This record gives sequence, C-alpha cells and structure tokens, in this order.
Amino acid sequence: MDEKTLTELLRKYPTTMHGDDGKTVITCVARLSFVHFKEPRRGDNPSSKPMYGCAAILPPAADVSLLRSICEKAWSDRKCVSRTEPKAKPLKKQADNTKWEGFGDEGFYFNCSTINPVDLFNLDMTRAPVDKFYSGCWGRLKIHSYDFDKGLNWGVSLGLQAVQFFADDEKLGGGGNAADGFEAHGNAVNGSRPAQMPATGADSVW
Repeated sequence: MDEKTLTELLRKYPTTMHGDDGKTVITCVARLSFVHFKEPRRGDNPSSKPMYGCAAILPPAADVSLLRSICEKAWSDRKCVSRTEPKAKPLKKQADNTKWEGFGDEGFYFNCSTINPVDLFNLDMTRAPVDKFYSGCWGRLKIHSYDFDKGLNWGVSLGLQAVQFFADDEKLGGGGNAADGFEAHGNAVNGSRPAQMPATGADSVW
C-alpha cells in the first residue's frame, strides 16, 4: 500500500475504543501476518490448545495509545494481585523482528488469538470467506485484552474477536455480536465513506 493511501486510512479509521469494559478496541488498519484463520495451530508448547489468530503489523504512524490503555486496564483488573509487574506484554517493536517479512525498523506489532473460529467480514460488512485473508493483506481487528498467570509466565495478552478486510497487498511469508462496532465501507482504499451499520516473542514495550 502506498504511503499516501495509508496516511488517509489512518486518518479516517483510527483505533477506537469499543464497549464499556475499557479492554476492547477496533484497531486502525494493520497488515496481517502469520494468518491462521482456516485451521487453529498450536504454539511452541505441545500441550497448549490449538488457536486461530494472526500478527498485526501496525504502520509506523499509527497511534498506539488506546492499545496501551487496554493493556493497562487488563493488568489493573488482574486476578492475581501478588504479581506486581507483567512479564508478558503484547505490544512489541517491529525492529526486533526484521528477519520476518513485512516487519520494518519502526512501528509496533502485536499477536492476537482465539480458541474459536474468527468472525470475518468484507468492507461492506457481509461475511467474508476465510480464503480472502492471507499474510500480507490489510484489515481492522476487534481485539480485547486479558490478564493471565501460568506459573512461569504471566502478564497481558490479546484475544481476537473479528477482522474486517480492507485491502490486498503483496503476500508475506508468515502464515457480543462480532459485527458490532465495525462500520460498513465502500471502496475504502479509493476514499469512499459509507454510512455506519447498525449494531448487530521480542521486547515488549507496554
């Protein structure tokens, strides 16, 4: 995506808080990587549950203040109050992972996942086929923060609720009502603005 188009999309569609819990946002447009929406995958721990999810590469100019805010809220509401500082933090620097295609010297990224199939939407808020999403495309994500404590690891993570497709791009090598809070859009890349639809590991920096 060219810089002018990306700047305009960031202006029109910034990250916004969603709901009243202080832990849920709909992100600005981000480039998706390590996409696994079709089948869940296990992490490094063979005993872990298979998860659907992706990494979201944020443009360097993206405002990450609300992402920091939902992480802070999740930690302040943590169940295990004996932990004074989070060990795991979801917002990470791209510069620490430039070996991965699509990651640059500036900006941030985060990983998000869910045990349930991800709700996927087109620009017009119709349901999108899972094959529409791939590592390299652009989208907006509805995510929520939560705290966890697994003994040797504890902190804050991000759960993925839904993704709205925004634009195609070159493929990368890396692989409530879910619709509520998104808006239907025409051709967002070309600048049209339709009406709102009714409600229906690396160094961590946060």
